[in-house]
Amino acid sequence: AKENANINKSLSALGNVINALSSAGTARRKAFVPYRDSKLTRVLQESFSGNAFCTMIATVSPAEVNSEETFSTLQYAKRAKTIRVAATRNQESKQREELQKEVEELRKLVLEASSTEELEARHKAEIEALEAFMKDTWEDKQRLSKEHEEQREMARKEVERANEQRLTEQQ
Repeated sequence: AKENANINKSLSALGNVINALSSAGTARRKAFVPYRDSKLTRVLQESFSGNAFCTMIATVSPAEVNSEETFSTLQYAKRAKTIRVAATRNQESKQREELQKEVEELRKLVLEASSTEELEARHKAEIEALEAFMKDTWEDKQRLSKEHEEQREMARKEVERANEQRLTEQQ
């Protein structure tokens, strides 16, 4: 009994949504659509709001016992038929197509820029240089550091000499 009451409540809320949408289609002003009244209408909100096409099937019975229910179902279907939605294409699909085109262009550029063999050779050379650097002892690294410092000091002295020479020429 409780389950039937909940089903009837959801169907009533769906009827209210359909009434609001069908009246919004005929009226110029935007009507309030009570999507939040039930879980069923919340689930169907995306379908009813215009971003999808929605098909509803009305099941009727030819039996005279069900004539009242059949009549209300047909009225319900008639109201649902008057709903007009303007389905719009999602921007995401357009963006996805643009990104796929960009990926294809980048793949072409990679193939044109270098072959796999060239990339492998470049990577192997970098790996060998890094491995050689890692194998250097601290003494070797310290010696290289001193050499760089001496070269810097020599370059600084040359600049000082050039500046002194320029000053003497100006006097």
